Parts: sequence; structure tokens; C-alpha cells
Amino acid sequence: MRPRLLIASLLTFLGTSTSSAQVATCVDPTPEQRDWWHWTASTHPDSVGILHAPEPPRVRLADARAQLAGRYKLTLVQTLGGPDQASGFLVLEAPDKEDQESKRLLRGHLDGLDSVGPFSGAPIPPSSLDPKHPGVEAYYGKDQRLELWVGNPGMEWTDSGVDLAVFELTDDGIRGRWIYGGAVTVVENGNSLGPPQGYFCASRVPM
Repeated sequence: MRPRLLIASLLTFLGTSTSSAQVATCVDPTPEQRDWWHWTASTHPDSVGILHAPEPPRVRLADARAQLAGRYKLTLVQTLGGPDQASGFLVLEAPDKEDQESKRLLRGHLDGLDSVGPFSGAPIPPSSLDPKHPGVEAYYGKDQRLELWVGNPGMEWTDSGVDLAVFELTDDGIRGRWIYGGAVTVVENGNSLGPPQGYFCASRVPM
């Protein structure tokens, strides 16, 4: 994710509501860091400034595709640029030949969230069922970090889509932080705090 253009506006969720009970059962994995995702700078010995982005914890998966495939009730809560909240459904599909030959782990889509703030401007609708341009792609690298990219298949577009960074995966679901990939930075009292972001929970439900 690249540095973002400074825009003094806040992102809001539109048109989808979440009950207080759903939010109560969805716990922020970084409760003391509402701006968990932000650039930090360090100085190289040759005086060159280097920007660093945070990384989610490693997630150990014995059979990643089998463990992730399924349907989930997705709850998103905004901690920076909010507060707002929304819910919908996440579907991750078992791999086919095309998935096996690509870098992505799984493909899928979201239901009921196309018009919701962070997803509404994505290059590809989050609900897309197109195998070549799916609404959601799951990536799991050698560094054991698991991420779901929404609305930006193959990460082909700069400053686009939403990243769901997975912090925890259990038999019941997924928990982590989401980060808006658009060219927007939240500004409070003249200070740039980072992109609109928050946390999410995805609870497994029957297909």
C-alpha cells in the first residue's frame, strides 16, 4: 500500500447497519491502536528516509485453502475516520485450476456491501463473481501473513480497494484489521493520522 494523498475528510459507511449485539461480539485485535495502519519513518545510515508499513501477525495454516473456504457473516467497525459500522456476507471458494496457477490462495466475493463506504469506489465490485476479476482474493505468503483484498484483484490498481489483514483464524471464523486503500488520509486537528480503517470479524455460517 502506497503513501496517501492528504484529504481532510472522513470516510462513512452508507446504507448498511449492524446491530449492537453483532458489534459487541466483534473484538478489536488492537484496542489501543485505532490508527494501527500508518507509515513510520526511519533514517538509513546514508541519510535516506525509509517508510515502513505495519504487518499483521503470522497465521499458521496446515491446509490454508480448506481452512478458509466457506461462507461468513462479516462485521466491520471503523475506528479511524468514523465511528461507523456495517455488515454483510463474505464467501471464499475452493480453488479451481485457475486459482492453483495464480498467486492467490482463494477467490470469493462480498454480498450486501457494494455501496458501503470503503467498498463503493473499488475498481471491481466486491460482489463480482467473475473468475478473472473476483470481488475478493485471499493471499497467503511464505511469511505466513494472510490478507484478503477486496475490489482490487491482483492488486492491479494503485490506491484502490480494501485490505482485510487477518490477525486470527479459528474454526469459527476470522478476526483482523481492515484498511482502506484509496487516496484518503484522515486528518484530526491538523494532524494526518493515516487511512480510514478499523477492525472486522467474519463468523462462519452455513452455505
